[in-house]
Amino acid sequence: MQLAMTISEHPARAILRQVVTELGGSQSDAARQLGVSQPLVSGVLSGSIMPGEKLMRALADYTGQPYEEISGKRIARSPRLHAVAQEVAIGNHPGFNNAADQVREILGSVTDPDLLEGALSDARALKLSAPLLKSDTLSVSILIPFVQAFMAIRAGTARPITGPLAKK
Repeated sequence: MQLAMTISEHPARAILRQVVTELGGSQSDAARQLGVSQPLVSGVLSGSIMPGEKLMRALADYTGQPYEEISGKRIARSPRLHAVAQEVAIGNHPGFNNAADQVREILGSVTDPDLLEGALSDARALKLSAPLLKSDTLSVSILIPFVQAFMAIRAGTARPITGPLAKK
């Protein structure tokens, strides 16, 4: 039988304390960065409020740590679940070359060939979770958005990410 975790033992509390320290000790700055209220930050740090889903997700986004670590929830991983969680490079998919040829046909007439080939090269190294790449054929609808994003990055026209997901 596992007992419920107390507020003082909650991993999110320690991580929140690190974020506040990192931001110069300002609870208001931490709240702003995380998209939560300052009273919530104060309450979690003092131990009077248990961290909720929104705060834990914001901490995961801000720190890059897995949600499971921040929430304190351990996910049992069977060999099958572990295989699903693995990442695979798109370029290793048996259907990559066929999908790349289709992308060339679709985008080749509207973009610089060198830019397109560079973006395809970037996409080849991109890793996705295994379930997205489970079939024998790679869908062009999966590949095209990545190629377009890499083309924008290479052309210098990509817009920076803003909002709560942006890393400072």
